[in-house]
Amino acid sequence: MRPWVAYAGAVVLPLVGWIAAIPAFKSAEKYELNDKARAAEYGSYVQLEDGKVRYELIGRDTAHTVVLVHGFSVPSYVWGPTFRDLSEAGFRVLRFDMFGRGFSDRPRERYDRDFYVHHIGELLDSLRITRPVTLVGLSMGGAVVAAYAAEHPDRVRDVVLIDPTTRPRAIGAMRIPLIGGWIARTFWLPELAQSQIGDFYDTDRFYYWQELYEEQMMFKGFGRALLSTMRHFSSKDPTPDYDALANLDKPVLLIWGEHDRTVPVQEAGPLRQRLGAELFIVPNAGHLPHYEQPRIVSPKIVEFLGRKERAQRTQSVVLQGRRRGRR
Repeated sequence: MRPWVAYAGAVVLPLVGWIAAIPAFKSAEKYELNDKARAAEYGSYVQLEDGKVRYELIGRDTAHTVVLVHGFSVPSYVWGPTFRDLSEAGFRVLRFDMFGRGFSDRPRERYDRDFYVHHIGELLDSLRITRPVTLVGLSMGGAVVAAYAAEHPDRVRDVVLIDPTTRPRAIGAMRIPLIGGWIARTFWLPELAQSQIGDFYDTDRFYYWQELYEEQMMFKGFGRALLSTMRHFSSKDPTPDYDALANLDKPVLLIWGEHDRTVPVQEAGPLRQRLGAELFIVPNAGHLPHYEQPRIVSPKIVEFLGRKERAQRTQSVVLQGRRRGRR
C-alpha cells in the first residue's frame, strides 16, 4: 500500500466516523417512552394498532363531541385554553397526542395521509364516539382534518380550521434517504424547540414554551416521526382534500392570526373562497391565535358550534310538529 493511501485512510475514515456521529451527539432523545415515563403525566391512554395514544376526554356522553387535532409537532397541550373553554360551554371535548408526539408512542411507520386518517378513525372507534363530531384542526392538523372529512364525511358534522397549512412544505435535501436524515438530526431538530416561540405574536408572554416542547424531545423516535411526516405528509399538496371538504357542503369556520409568520394571513382569503367558509381574523395573534387570544377565539368557536345546535333543535321541533299533525 502506498504511504499516501494509508495516510489518507488514517485521516478520512475517522473524519467520516466523526461526521456520521454528530446527530447522536446533538440528539436530545435519551429515554424510552414507557409506562414509567408516562406515570406523572395528565390524561388517559388507549391501545391502538400502532401503539398507545394519550388522550383527554371530558364532558357528558350525550353532549356534542368536539375533536381537537394539533399541528405538526406541538402536542395536545397546545389546546389548553380551547379544551377548557369548550368543555365549560357544555361540549364533550377530546384532545390527544398524535403518534410520534407528546406521550403517545412513536411507531416505525410511514407517517402519510392514510396513516393520520386511520389514526383519527381508530381513536374515535376505540373511544366509542359514533355520532358525527366537530373536527378542529390547527396548522398541519387542518390538512389532517380535511383528509379525514374527505374520507369519512358521515362522521363529521362541521369543521373549524385554525391557521391551516395550505401548501406543500419544501423540505429540500431532507427528502433524500440517509443524507436527509443526517441533515435533519444535525441542523433542523436541535433548533426546533427554540423556533417554536416564533409561533406567537407577543413572544415575551410565552417564555415557558420552549421548555414545554423539549420534554417530548427526550424520548426516542420523536425525530424519526417528524422526519417521516415531513417526507410523506407535509411535503404533499393538501388542496385536493380542501376541495373535497368544500364539496361536502359542511359548515366551515376559518380562524387566522393576523400576524402569523408560519402560514401568512394572505393565505386565508383564497382558502375561504375555496371552502365557502366563514373567516375570522384574530388581531394581535400569530400562528396560535386560540392560545394567544382565547378570550376572543373561544367564544367565536362556541358561537359557531351553537348555530348548528340551534338549527338541529329547530329541525327536531319542526319534525315533531309534523308527526303530531299526521296523527
